[in-house]
Amino acid sequence: MNIKKDWGELRFATATLDGKCVKPVFDNITGSGHPTFHPNGKFLITDTYTHQSLSYGDGTIPLRLIYLETGEEITLVRINTLTPYQQEDLALRVDPHPA
Repeated sequence: MNIKKDWGELRFATATLDGKCVKPVFDNITGSGHPTFHPNGKFLITDTYTHQSLSYGDGTIPLRLIYLETGEEITLVRINTLTPYQQEDLALRVDPHPA
């Protein structure tokens, strides 16, 4: 999941089932979008929001693959998420949800 908590910016985080113990996955990598941890525990994949600094500013966003052990990040694909209608109705946006 992503959470801001008291870390200053959005971070990828894990939590216990009761939500009492929330910990950041990385101290130095900004969280974004809709993260999913791979079942093998080696990496996560996530999109980003078009308004976030991680987007490219032209309506395209990265799908990010992040290795949990090293923090290495790879952009898998750059996706155009702008639609001609989202200014009128935000529900008519493209939201990649890579999981």
